[in-house]
Amino acid sequence: MAKEKITFGDGVYEGDIADGKPHGKGKFTDSDGSVYEGDFVNGKWHGKGKYTTPGGRLYEGDFVEGKAQGKGKMKWGDDGRVYSGDFANDTLNGEGKMSYTDGRVEEGSWENGRLHGKGVYTDEHGAVYQGDFVKGKMTGKGKISYAADDFVYEGDFVDGKFHGKGKFTYGSDGPIQEGYWNAGKFAGETPVELPQEPAEYQSKTEILSDDEIEKLLAQVSESNAGEQLKNRS
Repeated sequence: MAKEKITFGDGVYEGDIADGKPHGKGKFTDSDGSVYEGDFVNGKWHGKGKYTTPGGRLYEGDFVEGKAQGKGKMKWGDDGRVYSGDFANDTLNGEGKMSYTDGRVEEGSWENGRLHGKGVYTDEHGAVYQGDFVKGKMTGKGKISYAADDFVYEGDFVDGKFHGKGKFTYGSDGPIQEGYWNAGKFAGETPVELPQEPAEYQSKTEILSDDEIEKLLAQVSESNAGEQLKNRS
């Protein structure tokens, strides 16, 4: 198999050639500055390879007919986040883990670049959500644990908020609120409607902001269950 340097498509290829096409091991440099280095089959990226862009994005792993497919690792140049896991059709699909430079982690089942199915999300403060995701949003059955504030919520979620039936526990022997929740607020024993579809996906998964945590704890302390907490202080 001959090794050559040829003009191919909008760039330059150096490596193994068969029937005038890249075939075997080689390196392709596109006119926009992006580079693929690895396996080629009949002119296409196919097998193991590494792809980098001028913006700093890096993908290393499996390719099928020119697309990221199989196992791989991708690093984004703009914010440094790293995904390791399954790819299909150039997109995050299957089981994988996304790690952010600020400490946030998203891990579980992915579909078209979003957590979808079972997953675990840990925020930069150590709060952990375990449960269902729909199109990147915490929706379905799940559990949130806030170690710093010593409380746990387990039950229904819609769009990242407590919505439906759930149980909120403050401290190991503290007050408990159990019943129905509506968009993050306790609704007592009044059932609430669960929408069929969550809102549009937001690129940054969030559990609760500091302000939302303060409001929630204030609501608990003002409730009948919260009286137990006041008596302990």
